[in-house]
Amino acid sequence: MFATSLTSLMILSISLVSRPTEPPVHCQVPCGIYGDMMRIEMLMEDAATIERGMSQITALSAESKPNFNQLVRWTMNK
Repeated sequence: MFATSLTSLMILSISLVSRPTEPPVHCQVPCGIYGDMMRIEMLMEDAATIERGMSQITALSAESKPNFNQLVRWTMNK
């Protein structure tokens, strides 16, 4: 029983160590579509949207009769 367990453990260890590793890619063909600049632009757009949402929430809250539906939408989405 011990020999079988030891043999199984050795085979598992060897298979884990000897596995070829591949770099993480989004597809098999390097297309150049995804890049750092695109991600930075998306982050900047997200930040601008959040900033606009915060200003809208502030403006809507300051009204004498605030539109609570719109306040909830801005709060939930942003």
